[in-house]
Amino acid sequence: MALLPRTAALLTTVTQCRALSQRAGARYLLVDGHNLIYRAFYAMPQLSRSGDRPVGAVMGVANTFLKLALPYSRVVFCLDPKGPGWREELCASYKETRPKMPPELRPQVADAAAVARAFSAAVVCVDGYEADDVIATLAARHRGEGVDVLTGDKDLLQLAAYDGVRILDPQGDPVDAAKKFGVPPGRIGDYLALVGDASDNVAGVRGCGPKSAVALIEAFGDLDAILAGAPDSDAVPKRARAAIAACDGEALRRDRRLVMLREDVPLPPLAFDPFAWDNVLAMADRFEFTTFRRRAEALMRDDGLK
Repeated sequence: MALLPRTAALLTTVTQCRALSQRAGARYLLVDGHNLIYRAFYAMPQLSRSGDRPVGAVMGVANTFLKLALPYSRVVFCLDPKGPGWREELCASYKETRPKMPPELRPQVADAAAVARAFSAAVVCVDGYEADDVIATLAARHRGEGVDVLTGDKDLLQLAAYDGVRILDPQGDPVDAAKKFGVPPGRIGDYLALVGDASDNVAGVRGCGPKSAVALIEAFGDLDAILAGAPDSDAVPKRARAAIAACDGEALRRDRRLVMLREDVPLPPLAFDPFAWDNVLAMADRFEFTTFRRRAEALMRDDGLK
């Protein structure tokens, strides 16, 4: 798949960019909202607008949209809901070690969603389901139309198993999911269940590191085959065999459910308003993004609109 323009400096007009996007096979951009907001929060200065309302993360999100969102005719900004979801119901300790959201970031989530809407993105948040599941459901539904997923979350690399779905890192560069983990994208869920995920408090198999996990998947395939065959097999190193023989198989299967993505989220109808620069400029004025406004106006001049 041909690469899309990465930076505002490479953009010509919105119409031309969207034509490039569609020729490259990507019509949808699915944005991992909270992942982008957190990354922007820690990457940007602690800025505030009038009234001391923090807007550093909001500016980071706005910059990302200006760089990356314009080529797409359908953009969806996916957010995690408040409160527990089905994973917490399955495992009470899921994510319990994750730090709480910084208080100065909390009000910026709604403001970041307002930025997305200014770029004519649909904002989706479904009670009981993480944004990962929303993205997976949308990717499965629209893969035939071409889907790019913007995220820094390793769980979403599983979606690279689909033809027509590409994973982009937060800078907009394609990610080679198979190269990153050493297993096919369709086996990333099994890999993460084996090695664990400290950020989500998923334990994994004690004594099973990345090399052992790759060896087990290469030898047996999926997790069920690993549990059935590895303890008595000479096809994998002794350490990997011993780790599987000693593990709790049911707990491991539960961990796989935790890291796997759901594709059956009950989604609301998506509405995409026509893109309008006036909405982007109004958003810039609302958050007092003076430099951002100048950059947007420069793109408008390229569009012949200013």
